[in-house]
Amino acid sequence: MKISESDVGSRVVWKKGYPKAESGVITSVNSKYVHVRFDGDLHSKGCYPRDLQRVGNLNTHINKWEN
Repeated sequence: MKISESDVGSRVVWKKGYPKAESGVITSVNSKYVHVRFDGDLHSKGCYPRDLQRVGNLNTHINKWEN
C-alpha cells in the first residue's frame, strides 16, 4: 500500500500475524513507517505500510457531519 502525508487521518486496518484485525487512524508518515493510533490507544505505533489496509478517511466523515 502506497501511503503519503495526504493519507494522515485515514482509517486503516492492521492484520499482521494476528487473528483479530486492529483498526486505527494514520497520524503521521515517514520514509519507513506509517504511525497509526489504534482504537483505544493513547499513542501511535509505527507500522510497515505493507501491513495496512485503508478503510476510509476520518476527515471525510467529520466534514460530512459539519455541513
